[in-house]
Parts: sequence; C-alpha cells; structure tokens
Amino acid sequence: MRVFAAIALSDAVRDHLARALSLAEPTGVTRSPWIPSVNWHITLAFYGYHADDMTDELLEHLGAAAAQTDPFPVALAGAGVFHQDTCWVGVVDSTEALPTLAEASRGAYAGPPQHAINRFHVTVARAGRRSGRVTGFAGSHLSGAGLADAGGYGETAHREQRGDGGRADRWRSAGAGRRPNRGEQSRSRERGRRPGRQPSPLASAMSALAVYRGPEWIVDRLELLRSDLGEGVGGYPLYTSLGQVMLGRGALYYCS
Repeated sequence: MRVFAAIALSDAVRDHLARALSLAEPTGVTRSPWIPSVNWHITLAFYGYHADDMTDELLEHLGAAAAQTDPFPVALAGAGVFHQDTCWVGVVDSTEALPTLAEASRGAYAGPPQHAINRFHVTVARAGRRSGRVTGFAGSHLSGAGLADAGGYGETAHREQRGDGGRADRWRSAGAGRRPNRGEQSRSRERGRRPGRQPSPLASAMSALAVYRGPEWIVDRLELLRSDLGEGVGGYPLYTSLGQVMLGRGALYYCS
C-alpha cells in the first residue's frame, strides 16, 4: 500500500477555499481544473509503499510524533506554482509547529523523495492533468503578492513563480563571473520567448489567488492515509483513512 501522513482541512476551511477556487476558475475550459475537495490535505510525511500489515506500526510511530506537539492554529493563505505544473495554496503557521511535527512524523519510515519538504501547502491543481483545455502555465505572469503571509516560501518559490526557472542562478553557476544586468536578462528572455505567448488561464487564476487568505482552524490530529492512484473521483487518487492520532496525547482513533 502507498501511504502518507497528513493534516485534514476543517469543513469551514474546505468550503471557504472551494468558494475562492470557484470564483477564480478559468473560463472556456471543458471541465474544472481543480482537484476534488475531498482530496485536499496538508502532507507531513510520505512513507511510500509498505505492506498492509504495517498499518499498526505506522500509526504507533505517528502517535509518538503527535504526542510531542500540542494542538496549534493554522490558516491557508497565498498561492503559487511548483515546477510550473503544481498549483498550491500556502499555509500560515504562526507557532512554527509544522516543521518539527513533520520531521517527527517522517522518522525512519519516510523515504525520499519528500516533495516540497517543509513548504507546507494544499495542492489544488496539476497542469495538463484532468483540467480540460488548461494544459500549462506562463509562470512569469504569476504574482508573489500575499506570499509574505503564506509561511515564508521565500526567494526559491518566488523564482519558480516568476517563470524564469531560476535563470539568474544558472547564469551565476555557469561561471559568467557576474550577474547580468536587467537589460541583458530582459533581452535573453525575449530571445527565448515564443512570439505571441500568452499566460494560460490557470496561471492567471493562481495569480488572482496569491492574495487569498482563509479562516484559521486548530490542528488537533494527524491522519494516516492510503493512496490508490487513479481510483478516486474523476480518475484522481482515492485516499482512504487508516487511522488518526491526536496531538498532545497520541491516542489512536481508527477509522472504519
């Protein structure tokens, strides 16, 4: 089985985000580009593939991790794109509890790769995957507005959203000896840009969502989820809860 540990969104948070995505949804698409709301979560640890009889052991491990952290508040805020194909909404963690909790949750059971490690987020769409005619991004049109409140994603994420793929960094690593000035960078971008290229509708939607901020909720439990790829709504993964553990207590609550 393919398993991971995650934080579920509260119903109020899920509904608030669904309304925001509905308002930002691109026009002229054959189907909604958004991942079904039942699949929204904040991943803490990806454990990969384990035998079915590992469930109790993984829950015991997750319970020990949860016992180290008291319940804490979080909120969703900001938006952007990872690697020009994964749309995310960020997480505000004012108590900075998430990194420690995630590290404890991974332990020896989580194998690489851990996607976007410690850049906590909710994935809401993937470019070119079940999104009608919306198949890509023109990342240079994405805005970094609002990201300062979104958990400190910093310059790395901002470069990804600029859509230049960190070109300035590649110039430096190529041994050019100096960073090109803005005029040189602009001319280089113009040479590499296809004539008439326009931002994709989904890129524009994520730009609008950069200023999003949802309601706060209290994280009081973690969930161990099984992922069956392609078995869910619309061909998305089917996530099945294998059990929950409460923060601060480590008591197990098994889902039927």
